[in-house]
Amino acid sequence: MVRYEIESPIVEVEHLPGGVDIGIKELGVCSNAQVFASAKDYWRMSQKLNRKQRAVSHKA
Repeated sequence: MVRYEIESPIVEVEHLPGGVDIGIKELGVCSNAQVFASAKDYWRMSQKLNRKQRAVSHKA
């Protein structure tokens, strides 16, 4: 039987590990307090834009 001993290298970490909290009000919040907006906000603003564009097109 042959055994090998290998030294594992020490790796320097350049950044701290972070977590992401998935929620309802926001899509995600990182551990560094960066907030990602939910898709619901995008959908709501898209619908509002569609209504405004239709109103403008009927006026012309």
